[in-house]
Amino acid sequence: FYTFSQTGRKVHNKINAHFEYENGLIVKHTDSLNLHAWAKQAMGFTGFLLGGTSFFKKKLHAKTTRMLQQYEARKHEK
Repeated sequence: FYTFSQTGRKVHNKINAHFEYENGLIVKHTDSLNLHAWAKQAMGFTGFLLGGTSFFKKKLHAKTTRMLQQYEARKHEK
């Protein structure tokens, strides 16, 4: 449970996480979730309308990839 920062809406994010290990270390981590259900909670009516579309999935993927790259860049500046 958390509050989605962009909208202030409460979200109950149900995720299945799968980990693969080698020599006691995580080598692969895969999450799966119902993106449409998440979008409806996080974004309300807009998420209800767009959350199940490939357009939404591509936009979200691009945004989260950009955020990860920015985080990694800041981490390496230190």
